[in-house]
Amino acid sequence: MPVKGVTISGDFYKMISEDLELVGKDVRNNGPYYSPTVKFRKMTVAGK
Repeated sequence: MPVKGVTISGDFYKMISEDLELVGKDVRNNGPYYSPTVKFRKMTVAGK
C-alpha cells in the first residue's frame, strides 16, 4: 500500500545496495516523478 507523509530512517546507500528485495515492473507517475513499486527486507518508518 502506498504511503505519504512519513520519515524513513537509516543508511540509504545500504538500503539500496543490501536491503532492496524486489523492484516492480509497474511505473507510476506522481507529479514530475516516476517510480516503480519497491520492496525492502527491513526499514524503519515514522509518521502518523
